[in-house]
Amino acid sequence: MSSIIYRKFLCPLLVLGFIFLFLGGCAQKSLFGPKEPGLAIKDAQTALLKAAEQNAAAEAPSEMEMAQEALNRGEELLEKYKRRSGGAGAPKAKELVTKDDVREKALYAKLYAQTAQAVDNQKKLERQLNKTEAEIKKYESVKKEYQAEEAKVKALIVKKQKLKDERRAAEIRAREEALAKEKAQRQRAEAEAAQRKAEQEALAAKQQLQEMQNKLSLLSAEFARVKAVKRGLVITLSGGILFDVDKTNIRPAAKESLAHLAKILKEYPGRKIIIEGHTDNTGPEEYNQGLSEKRAVAVMDQLISQGLDRQRMDAKGFGMSKPLVTNETSVGRQQNRRVELVILNPDTKN
Repeated sequence: MSSIIYRKFLCPLLVLGFIFLFLGGCAQKSLFGPKEPGLAIKDAQTALLKAAEQNAAAEAPSEMEMAQEALNRGEELLEKYKRRSGGAGAPKAKELVTKDDVREKALYAKLYAQTAQAVDNQKKLERQLNKTEAEIKKYESVKKEYQAEEAKVKALIVKKQKLKDERRAAEIRAREEALAKEKAQRQRAEAEAAQRKAEQEALAAKQQLQEMQNKLSLLSAEFARVKAVKRGLVITLSGGILFDVDKTNIRPAAKESLAHLAKILKEYPGRKIIIEGHTDNTGPEEYNQGLSEKRAVAVMDQLISQGLDRQRMDAKGFGMSKPLVTNETSVGRQQNRRVELVILNPDTKN
């Protein structure tokens, strides 16, 4: 009974509250960032400074150059905008500059600078990956050498055993066995060290997963449910919160919640994300398949707009083929209308 009261009365009130919060935020900000052009230019300068401190120009020179050009142009337009109210130095009417002209250039500069940072971060990650692959190859090579040496020692021991002089053969055999033992111990120590390193990395990944789950659990329970599974974490987003009936446009109130989710996911750039759309069994199968795919893509696009890398995400639609519960009740159908984000473990394939 309490769940029915919540769905009919409290849930709509919460949605209206999110909408009012969103509209209030829109009243304070426009499409191009801060309302004042001077603040927009400062934002762009800050973004460019951060990228420069990161030395992003080494990996993304063209993006940094475009960011600087956009910032220079924005600063020129800001000066013209400041003089537009009149006076001897005011530009002619046809050269008047608006706030949005300045803020647009500032936005371009900021986005180019942030893109340069992202490119630089990706290159650093690739270098680390190459280093890890090299260490794995080295370990495999050492392992093969050990196996080859072990085979040689065994063959030599067999050969020496056939000597008539058993004493001499025993001495040789003892010396070679000692050598083999020493090498085996060394190789075993190296293998154990490699195993310990792998276990430490697995433990670190597990701890990171738990940390991410703890952060995600702070999201609104009505908006998202978080569950740990074998391949990582599954975040279930209610279709009723995200979309209107038979629509693929994300509700304004849900965009704010997705922004909080994106902020958390950006802290873990090494994990792939699979976005899966699901529907109930109301309507034709072909229609529901298309609707689920479009909703998954809509959530992915919204996350991209919040700064997540497109390369780490994939969107899929499953229509009505994977219900969580029965579709025989309205409550069940509501639960089956959902979008799931699967945050994969580092060693899990798509």
